[in-house]
Amino acid sequence: LNVFMSMDGWVLASADATAAFLQGSQTGRTQSVYMEPPRDPLLNKLGVFAHSLYEVVGNVYGLVNAPYEWAQEVVRRLNGLGFVGHTLDAMTFILHEGGRLMAMCIVHVDDLLITYSPKYNVTKLQAAFEWGSWSYYPEEIVYCGQEIRKIDSTRLKVVQVEFLNATPPKNLSRERRRAGTEDLTAEEVTEFKSVIGSLQWVSGRTRPDLSASTSLLQHKDLKLEDLRNAYTVLAYARETKDTGIVVRKLDPMNIAVVAYGDASWGNAEDNRTQIGFVVCLADARRLKEKTPANVIDWRSSRSKRVVRSTLAAETQAVDDATDHAVFQAAFLDEILYQQKATAQAPRRTQCYSCLLYTSDAADE
Repeated sequence: LNVFMSMDGWVLASADATAAFLQGSQTGRTQSVYMEPPRDPLLNKLGVFAHSLYEVVGNVYGLVNAPYEWAQEVVRRLNGLGFVGHTLDAMTFILHEGGRLMAMCIVHVDDLLITYSPKYNVTKLQAAFEWGSWSYYPEEIVYCGQEIRKIDSTRLKVVQVEFLNATPPKNLSRERRRAGTEDLTAEEVTEFKSVIGSLQWVSGRTRPDLSASTSLLQHKDLKLEDLRNAYTVLAYARETKDTGIVVRKLDPMNIAVVAYGDASWGNAEDNRTQIGFVVCLADARRLKEKTPANVIDWRSSRSKRVVRSTLAAETQAVDDATDHAVFQAAFLDEILYQQKATAQAPRRTQCYSCLLYTSDAADE
């Protein structure tokens, strides 16, 4: 999305492969595999399957290696079109022609998200697979449960409104609120895990503001208050469902990766420390003046060990932030400049990490 917004005239589109696994093959099969056909009254009347047993000659959903074989098929076909897999992400594909970036795409099972130059002939890719419908920006694009929406000519937003709408609000019953016991029942533990799963999905994709709350909710010896708090966070997520990640237009040849890290010493269970970081793409001028920035990575988690001081906690936070910033800079170097990320440190994309002392420091 950052590449698309920063490249004038580029196209952003998404599509899903039709019956994806059936488009592949079983390359390593050494023995025959047979399956019984599906049976129901309608199929029986239609006579779709005339025999009681069928040999599986290609790839099919349900085989243990079906996802792997489909992934290999995607790699083979995209490589045949000139795309090269990113060394840090096997399902991110990049196309350069004459030393210039022409297209890049990511594939998640049967879902494709692609951005490409107006000079790229996308019909070759469209002919390489059997696709369902294609969606093109500025119409709303849905990719892996995330909606990509236009704000204006220089900004777009990624949200998960549909997912949050489909997640019903939760509340403790009146009887449970009056109950004397504070321990969760087995059913409530299952319910708590379900709510946390929903919050993890949202906070990890489009809502950095929910990351700390979602992380701190998870600990040993769960109580009724924890379930109540989980419901509160979920309610807040639903109330603010239009909040998401904003991607702004930046100069792709004049960008810097900037990471901020911070920690709250000894505030978590067993005296552990909550550590967080956020990684942004910003204009390289950001060292001298305020510039727009795009959030591209974040995390909030507990330290794996007890640290002895605030300085130790914040140092660990900046160390984590630096690791992720270097990764993102190397990732971009390979996309923009064809410099293999696994062969050398990032050279073209500037990389900075900072300790975020107070909330005011971010503004400064």
